[in-house]
Amino acid sequence: MHDSKEVGDQGTCHPGTRTKVVGDIVAWIERADPEDVLKWMRGAAGAGKSAIARTTAKILAEQGLLLASFFCIRSNGRRSNASSVMPTLVHQILTRIPSVRPAIEKAFRSDPYLLTKTLEIQARCLIVEPLASIKPELRRTLPRVIVIDGLDEIKGSEGQHDILKTIAFLSDTLTFPIHFLVASRPEHQIQDYFAQSMGSRWSSISLDDSYHPGYDIIIFYKAHFP
Repeated sequence: MHDSKEVGDQGTCHPGTRTKVVGDIVAWIERADPEDVLKWMRGAAGAGKSAIARTTAKILAEQGLLLASFFCIRSNGRRSNASSVMPTLVHQILTRIPSVRPAIEKAFRSDPYLLTKTLEIQARCLIVEPLASIKPELRRTLPRVIVIDGLDEIKGSEGQHDILKTIAFLSDTLTFPIHFLVASRPEHQIQDYFAQSMGSRWSSISLDDSYHPGYDIIIFYKAHFP
């Protein structure tokens, strides 16, 4: 979660920096285009992906738009395991939309071993079906963004693919659009999966020179070394 101690201690963007990329992400969310529900933010190590993701999640939470988040950390066994993603997301969904609790409790009563099943089955039983139980007239007021940072830090390409496959399933199956922000290094197996298996409802943001990182470095340097 973006506001957990171990994630929050890593900090957000320095004030006045990364404003253009964060603004572009927030604008994409505000457009709420049902044909563009997945944004892949990609960049090399040290490009600031996690700080941007945490800053964006904080802004969305303040606006009531953040449904859930998961921040992967390679050195943390729990946070680098694909099997931890769904319980973490579902816990936050329960917190932000308490009315889905009966549907989720029913799913666990029907299958006590649900969390041992594939991520896609878990997503159907714990996200798709509970959210479908919400009255249509209430859906417009719900938080509708899920942030997943550090996908490349999930151990094993199979786990990374499972998460992306589950996001694709959710995008195709949910009765109303949830938007996903996924951040990672542009590793070849992730690039290949996006190109070959994620359909057409995604776009990307590359943290390259087009966002003028040099300006942000100057702002940071002046703030710390006046």
